Amino acid sequence: LVPFFERSLRPLVRIETVPWSTELIDEQVGPITLTGRYLDRGSEDVLVVVHGLGGSVDSGYMGLALASAAALGKSCLLLNLRGADRQGHDVYHAGLAEDLNAALASDALRSARRIALFGYSLGGHAVFAAATRDLDPRVVRVAAIGSPLDLAASADAFDASRFNVYRGHVLGSLHEIYTAAYQRRPFGIVPVEARRIKKIREWDERVVAPRFGFRSADDYYRSVSVGPRLNDLSVPAIYVGAPADPMIPLRAVLSAAPSDRLTVAWDPDGGHLGFSAGFDLGLPGPRGLEPQVLAWLFRS
Repeated sequence: LVPFFERSLRPLVRIETVPWSTELIDEQVGPITLTGRYLDRGSEDVLVVVHGLGGSVDSGYMGLALASAAALGKSCLLLNLRGADRQGHDVYHAGLAEDLNAALASDALRSARRIALFGYSLGGHAVFAAATRDLDPRVVRVAAIGSPLDLAASADAFDASRFNVYRGHVLGSLHEIYTAAYQRRPFGIVPVEARRIKKIREWDERVVAPRFGFRSADDYYRSVSVGPRLNDLSVPAIYVGAPADPMIPLRAVLSAAPSDRLTVAWDPDGGHLGFSAGFDLGLPGPRGLEPQVLAWLFRS
């Protein structure tokens, strides 16, 4: 929890970006506007960064990837998954490749020649899920940071403790997203009922599964979890985790199918989305998670 509180109390000074948006069509909802922030460095290389569960482009950790992209002279898109901006266009789940595909097809990325995808926590799962399906051929590599690969194991671990500050923070954010979506287009349970949900599995059972046509939370986890499909990765991928991560237990990662395209690195001193300043993949450039992972993503 220390990195979470440090980012909250001493937020990183953000590099200036401009608003970004694009639209996609959902079969059930109709037009959905995706939003984000874009850093234009005039580069043919673009980094696309996806937030974790309950997060958004304003989450503190997103600025770390943005700063590393800027230091390398790369353009960077910080992407809100649908609804994360609290504008009420929808809610999201861990396998929505559609949102990433719409972002890659947007006007801002039209001139990009090489694109790398970088996802934190649930965003990393979404990135890996997209990389196991038809993917824009300009995407060269993908990275998942502290991400669950087995959604059921991750949900059970997340719900295990009787008192969890981080779980309360995440669910509070999900309540905001759902309420805004319900106010724009009523569906599912009423927001006052949704706000009574205190566990992630119940959230997935009562909100995510009905919205996206899964029979249950377990059906959602079985259908979407990317771990068993890593052999289908279409591009080289890297996973970086921490053995002591309190939110993503080892069993939510180690059960994944092996893949020749997957590189795995561990930080023994890391937590959840908090990694040691000396993290090193042995690549040129500064040490630290974001600089080293970006060096891996864009190496020749």
